[in-house]
Amino acid sequence: MAQNTARLRDSAIDGRTTRHKGYIQSINARTGFEKVFWWIKEFGGVRQLQFRGTENVSVVFGLQVIA
Repeated sequence: MAQNTARLRDSAIDGRTTRHKGYIQSINARTGFEKVFWWIKEFGGVRQLQFRGTENVSVVFGLQVIA
């Protein structure tokens, strides 16, 4: 969870959490993973699948992750 600094009210994450080096590394790593899933949904055609069933969806999603 990222700290919310844009709103006027206080964030749920205070300075005790955000002052650590691991917090910044976690946010940066999370951004990289989100880019992959954004690409899969935007260009990979996984946003609205034409297939039904867990097995078929798993195959299509797996191929998009490999690509």
